[in-house]
Amino acid sequence: MNKSGAKTDAKRSTPSIWIKQIVLYKSVAPLDEIRSIPFTPGMNIIQGLSNDSDDDFESGHGNGKTTLCRLIRYVLGEKAFGQKHVVEEVKHCFPTGYVGAIVVVEGVEWAVLRSIGRRGKDTAMCGVELAELIAADYAGPYSEFLQCLQNAGLSSLKQSDVLSGGQSIQWFHLLALCSRDQESRYDRFWNWRHARSDSGSPKITKADASLCVRAILGLLDANEPQLRTRMEELKTRLDQLKTEISDKRKEPEFHITRLRTTLVEELGITGAKDATLEEGEIFGLEQSVQTRVEALQNELGLIDKKISPLDRQINLATAQYRELLEMQEQSEAANNVTEDGADVLENVLNRLRENRQRLLELSVSYCRAGRILYGECNLVQSHLADLEQEIAKEQAIVLPQVASRDQIAAYLADQAKRLETPLGQLRQELDQLNRGKNELLERQRAINSLLERIPLVSSELFRWNDVLNGRVENHELTVLETEEDDKTKELERLTDELNNLLAQQNKRAKELGQRFNDIV
Repeated sequence: MNKSGAKTDAKRSTPSIWIKQIVLYKSVAPLDEIRSIPFTPGMNIIQGLSNDSDDDFESGHGNGKTTLCRLIRYVLGEKAFGQKHVVEEVKHCFPTGYVGAIVVVEGVEWAVLRSIGRRGKDTAMCGVELAELIAADYAGPYSEFLQCLQNAGLSSLKQSDVLSGGQSIQWFHLLALCSRDQESRYDRFWNWRHARSDSGSPKITKADASLCVRAILGLLDANEPQLRTRMEELKTRLDQLKTEISDKRKEPEFHITRLRTTLVEELGITGAKDATLEEGEIFGLEQSVQTRVEALQNELGLIDKKISPLDRQINLATAQYRELLEMQEQSEAANNVTEDGADVLENVLNRLRENRQRLLELSVSYCRAGRILYGECNLVQSHLADLEQEIAKEQAIVLPQVASRDQIAAYLADQAKRLETPLGQLRQELDQLNRGKNELLERQRAINSLLERIPLVSSELFRWNDVLNGRVENHELTVLETEEDDKTKELERLTDELNNLLAQQNKRAKELGQRFNDIV
């Protein structure tokens, strides 16, 4: 271990990860190699062609230096090997193309093959040459190689879960740190990847870039990530508290305006909108409320005085209505009985007439026993004579009775009909009286509701006015302000702790820089 806390290997003579060879293939089946580029441990210089004799030739540009660097990054796990238009052009020109590499990881050589064409799969195997990897019936998955890179590149970290949100440092962070985009230049230390490069790497924030570098160099204190996380939580909560406290301070004025509007629009206190809320004022809200309450109580007393006479009128009209209705019902019942009695009398006479008619109908037919007409039969003639006498007798008795009953029934029906007019008038009078009473009762209920609400609303209004003027404590506001004060003090304390940690880290960074300069 060195002073910074990162692991070192005194026997190491080569980097833990380095590129030994890059090979470009037009295709691997059949094998068609375009170019092989070897590398050695240490510094490798890539130089573009130069031609001083050609004025149109721009030395050092357009020779593929950036593309080679992007292919190296691609072999080491990046998602794309160039900008989108470059990738599409390569896929068009080399639809079955591949890039191969020999990568040495912790002294073990890995053969890696990735497609740069429109089809093909990525493979990797350790301990073999590229030719063996291409010819192998079964090639290992590329993910195993990436995991090996992750283990080798981050094995020296004392802790990896140091990024924002508790995320861990990954291989792509280290790859981005060690291979800055050309588009990023060196305008900012933390700007490793540029959007124009189309690298496909996840976005790395400024804070995470700083944490990543210091963790890899062994400068990061173990407490700093937790400190920063807690500080972010405090800042977020303080922003929320600022909004909540602002809203809570505006709350009394909001409620005062709302309650004044309620008193005016719903409770009929016209002066409540502008009346002063201070006690003892002649034209204050208290006086307006008292005036409104007295007016409602007076109206309530008038309603009580009107309801009693109405009740008497309703009771009298109801009694008259019931009396007339009873008379009508009696007349209709007597009429029904009279009509039923007349029907009974007429039924007896009708039966005698029906018997006579049947004998008359038989008189024109022959009797089977005597072979003579029924009308010539002495017995039939005698029976007809008896029926005629009986009918005459019944008519003398029944017809006068029926006529008398019909007269009585007509009189009773006429009497019942004559009662319909006063009954209808009484019904209208009762409906009018009941409507008037219901209106008074409804108004009575409304007034009682107003008398209940006015003290409650005015009391709440006075309370909010006391809160606004500081005479009554706003408990919820006090709780929020206390929390804001506590969290502000905690944030200040943590800020001091973080500054002390950063000061110590800066000291270690200078020591590390001095050792580096001594080595160089």
